[in-house]
Amino acid sequence: MNRLFTWFETTPVGQAYLARGDSDRFIIAVVASLFVLTILWLVAWKPIADWHDDAVSRLSSAGGALDYLKANEALARRVAERGGDQAGSLIPLITRAANTQQLTLNRLQPEANGVLNVILENQSFDRVFQWIAQLEQNNGIRVRRLNIRNTDISGTVNAQIRFQGSG
Repeated sequence: MNRLFTWFETTPVGQAYLARGDSDRFIIAVVASLFVLTILWLVAWKPIADWHDDAVSRLSSAGGALDYLKANEALARRVAERGGDQAGSLIPLITRAANTQQLTLNRLQPEANGVLNVILENQSFDRVFQWIAQLEQNNGIRVRRLNIRNTDISGTVNAQIRFQGSG
């Protein structure tokens, strides 16, 4: 430590510091100490604390996901034994039939028990009903609920349809 102080006395900064009065040296020492502590906080402490907070947050999130998976494990096993999600298996049939009728499906929303909600906007009234009939006749897919509204364009409708598979 004595060697460091001797080196500091020989530098221009050290000589300027020692040339000051006691009160000036005290103020310079306090400001320099605050500067060094601020640099240490910014370079070392803050990144470590931020990393720790992020790690705790990720751990909490992973714990929540694990709790959810454990709570729903039995349900997932039952669905897997039954052959998977029935609504999910409706999606390819419904989209393929819609493509043959040149319909654009705006939204597909699977629900429980093999139910699939489909929303169509600005589609041909005739094609929508041909599509529904094709699904019922060829695939045994039933309509559980049908909501149709006319649009500003003649011959087109907005439709909200709830399908259920034959299973």
